[in-house]
Amino acid sequence: MGKNLKIVLNFPNAIRGDIIKPDLIDLLKQAQVGEVSIAVETASERLQKLLKKNLSLTNVWNTIEYMAERRIFTRGFFMLGLPTETEEEMKETIKFAHKSNLHLALFFTPNPYRNTGLYSMFEKAGKLPGDLNSIDYEYYGSPFNGSKVPDKKYRMLYKWAYYGFYLNPLRMYRIARDRPYWSDIPARAFSLFRNTSSFRRLKEVGNG
Repeated sequence: MGKNLKIVLNFPNAIRGDIIKPDLIDLLKQAQVGEVSIAVETASERLQKLLKKNLSLTNVWNTIEYMAERRIFTRGFFMLGLPTETEEEMKETIKFAHKSNLHLALFFTPNPYRNTGLYSMFEKAGKLPGDLNSIDYEYYGSPFNGSKVPDKKYRMLYKWAYYGFYLNPLRMYRIARDRPYWSDIPARAFSLFRNTSSFRRLKEVGNG
């Protein structure tokens, strides 16, 4: 910072939002940080423990608010459709995102890769489709709804997550005000439309 270098730092793969301290956030701001991602995953304490992530959701919330106050462009990562997830827990996660001061939110469908803990969770819940191929392993429109929510309702909640988050006039203003880059906005808008309208490969797994 002392050399006044014209650089922009980005953290696209997410920081641990419950342990970063305010003084470090202030240093990031001084260092001209561009974007910071925070992987929340779920707002359910039960699912946090099940995933062995064990985030302090209170600390994560406070970090998001602190970054927003300093106009640091912040993105949140969430997962919808986790094994044993209830409709109430899914709504809890969506509401966490909606009420936060995040600039961007991405809602992913979980991918149970073989030989992972998530695969075992899907298998135990009886939520693994039997006709998988490599193209099914993507973050949007995948067939992996491991939750207790029927697929039709799951699709509806997934779209509500995106539309409810982005169709917020104040959030639109904050995105325009704090966005460090403008060249990728058309691509981001297209990606948002694709994310919320895909589900073309989401298959019924006995709970439709």
